[in-house]
Amino acid sequence: ERAAARWERRSSPAARRPARMADKKLDVKIADLTQGKTLGTGAFGRVKFVTYKQNGKPYALKILKKAAIIKMKQVDHIISEKAILTSLSHPFIVNMCGSFHDSRYLFMMLEYIVGGEFFTHLRKAGRFDNDQSMFYASQIAAIFEYCHGKNIVYRDLKPEN
Repeated sequence: ERAAARWERRSSPAARRPARMADKKLDVKIADLTQGKTLGTGAFGRVKFVTYKQNGKPYALKILKKAAIIKMKQVDHIISEKAILTSLSHPFIVNMCGSFHDSRYLFMMLEYIVGGEFFTHLRKAGRFDNDQSMFYASQIAAIFEYCHGKNIVYRDLKPEN
C-alpha cells in the first residue's frame, strides 16, 4: 500500500502535463471501462483494449500486478515509468491519459494507437527497403533527441517496444 500511495502521490494534478488528446487527464475507475481483448502481456501484467463508457473512446489499459512489482523489487522502476510517461508530449510517443489503482493492481490508461506493433510489420515484411528503414530510423532518432533533451535515457529499444 505504501508503494501504491507513492505511485499516486506522483500523479497529483500539479505533476500532470496538459494532455495532447482533446480530453483532459481522465479520472476513471475500472467500472468506467468496457474491457476487450488482450493486446499484450509482460512480466508484471498485461495491456488490454478498453473503451471508456462515458465517451466511447478506445484506450490501451496497462494492468500491473502490485504483488509482482513488489516481489521483483520494481516499485521505483514503475514509479519512474509513470512519472516519465506523464511528463512526455511527443507525436511519436504514446500519451498517458490517466492512472488509478485498486487493492491488487495499478492501471495506466494509454492512448490506443491503431496499426499494431512495429515488430509485427517487420516480421511480416521480412525486411524494409532503404526508404522505409530511413523513415523509421528518423522517427526513432527524433524520439531519442526529445527524450535526451529532457535528460531521459531509454534503454529498452527493440521492435516489440
